[in-house]
Amino acid sequence: MNSFEITIGPDWITSGYYLYVVRIDYKQKQYFYIGQTGDNHYHTARAPLYRIGGHFAKGTSTENQIVKYFKSKILENDNETPFELEQKLKKSSLKYKFWKICDYDPTDDKVTEHKAKRMLVQAIEHYIIHKLQDRKELVVFNKKVNGKYSKSKLEYYQNEMKAVDDKALTILKELGYEA
Repeated sequence: MNSFEITIGPDWITSGYYLYVVRIDYKQKQYFYIGQTGDNHYHTARAPLYRIGGHFAKGTSTENQIVKYFKSKILENDNETPFELEQKLKKSSLKYKFWKICDYDPTDDKVTEHKAKRMLVQAIEHYIIHKLQDRKELVVFNKKVNGKYSKSKLEYYQNEMKAVDDKALTILKELGYEA
């Protein structure tokens, strides 16, 4: 009989605006996915545990990027049955790293405070995707981005880009990828 244990500490279940990087090792190759929490349509910013759970939802979920990319990009087969997919996922290693960028407060105004926090983490996410996609030795699943920042983030942050750069560079350094 096999058993295993997972310790879920407070950070796992604390809502917040997080940036995360997933490294998938499969058949001696590495793949990366960069994501964030903080919803564009709802006043919420989920905790890491709930975000990870969404990545592995089977079926037509809109939040199961890891399963979708694993099937389409790594296996190159979108027709895997859930059981076949599970057998192949068991042969992979997935490592998540989360950085809490801002605290979530349900009393924040959705139009101002929630949007500002969401935009910040999205700007950092965009920067990191851009920098990692520029590295020829890495396979990054995210959609290709052009430039360090999207036009909407440049317009939103205008004079505050240095602070965004600093946060993104700190994360890249911790990942072992100097900018």
